[in-house]
Amino acid sequence: MIAQSDIQLAKPLLMDLPEKWDGKSKTACFDMKGSINWDLKAKAIKSDDYRSILNDVDATNHSIEAYGEHGLMIALCDVKYNDSNRTFQQWHQDLKGGKSKYEIKREQRTNISRYRKTSAELKEILFLVITAQNSVFLDIHAQDRNSNGKPRPTKYMLLTFR
Repeated sequence: MIAQSDIQLAKPLLMDLPEKWDGKSKTACFDMKGSINWDLKAKAIKSDDYRSILNDVDATNHSIEAYGEHGLMIALCDVKYNDSNRTFQQWHQDLKGGKSKYEIKREQRTNISRYRKTSAELKEILFLVITAQNSVFLDIHAQDRNSNGKPRPTKYMLLTFR
């Protein structure tokens, strides 16, 4: 359950957002723009993977150069996953009209599809600010490829030990 103080804190941040903001770089678009750019992320807290994949390195560095800082709002959530028969995935695939070209290629490479989250309950929100000085403490995550087969840009990664 979200505490009333959390709602009072979040409400002014999310009210009166501009319809269009310049929170954009050559390689990425940011989620919000105030005096700095902000990325919104969600992370499962009961996970054996204590990493949060952030935005791409070049875009984040460009944001820091332009505004001096880059903001992160990370929602920590208690999540439920698809069952072992993957019925949610099957329902979603049927809804889409079948497998995409990307999924077919992934299966040909014998890459196993991840389990899907079916629900999430917000437990906590982290507000973090990245600067040129503290960005050196972020890890780097090399992404695989986009659905078109082209490599994805390298991203920052935050280790979120609990």
